[in-house]
Amino acid sequence: MKIYKTTANGAKSSKTWLRIILATALTTILLTACAGSVTQAVPTLQTTLTTTAPGGMDTLPVTRAKAFLADKLGIDAETIQLVDVQAVEWPDSCLGVQIPGIMCAMHVVDGYRIILSANDQTYEVHSNLDGSQIALVP
Repeated sequence: MKIYKTTANGAKSSKTWLRIILATALTTILLTACAGSVTQAVPTLQTTLTTTAPGGMDTLPVTRAKAFLADKLGIDAETIQLVDVQAVEWPDSCLGVQIPGIMCAMHVVDGYRIILSANDQTYEVHSNLDGSQIALVP
C-alpha cells in the first residue's frame, strides 16, 4: 500500500500531482500514436483489362452508342464503325464525363468505353451496362 505525503490540510503533495499529470500525458501520447490515421477516399476510375475484339461485339450498348453518335453528327448509324470496346467501372453516374453545371452521384457504374470511327475521326463514347445511359467524351 502506497502512502502519500499530505500537507496540513490533507491535500496530496505537488510531486504526486506531477506524477499523475505525466502519467496522463504519456497515456494520451501513446493512445494517439497507436490510433490509425483517417484518410478520405477519393473516387478513381478503375478499368478492367479485358477488351473485346473490334467488330466482334455489336451488343445493345454499342448499337445505342452508334445511334447516339449518328444523331449528334447527323449521319447514318450504318456508316459508323466499332473500333474497340472495354468493360469499365465508372466512378460516378455521369460515366466519367464531367459537364460544367451538372452534378453526378458518386457511385460506381459498370459499363463500357466504346471507341467509334466516323468521317475519318475517332470518338469515345461511355455507356452503362445496358446502353440506356450514353455520354460522348468532348
